[in-house]
Amino acid sequence: MTKYPKIGERVAFEYHGKQRTGTVENVNGRQYMTLKHFDTKTGREYSNFRFDRIDNQSEKATGITQL
Repeated sequence: MTKYPKIGERVAFEYHGKQRTGTVENVNGRQYMTLKHFDTKTGREYSNFRFDRIDNQSEKATGITQL
């Protein structure tokens, strides 16, 4: 079974070739999570990331590192 991050956890992962870090705000089932962060280019504070698009994942790991 794949372990997904829990709300409030600080996480790091690679998404479309860019390193992302932030705090998990919401996990919607097994599809995506909402991450609170600060994007210096767009000024966005929240972003959604699909679990199936997180890089470096395998059957046993999601590719997400808990900080």
